[in-house]
Amino acid sequence: MSLDLRLVGCLLIFLAFAVLLHQYILCGRWWEMNQFLHHENIAATLAALGTGMLIRNRSKAKN
Repeated sequence: MSLDLRLVGCLLIFLAFAVLLHQYILCGRWWEMNQFLHHENIAATLAALGTGMLIRNRSKAKN
């Protein structure tokens, strides 16, 4: 069974949004600069990985 990179990329971006939503529910702010090494770092990493997978999937489709 192979994973579709587009699906995984979208799920990672959704998970990044869910992490920021969790941050908003806990602290009342979407982005808290004083806690950058916590929720925000996780969300930024997940979004970057997801975006990379979407770009890689698109470049593989063109070749």
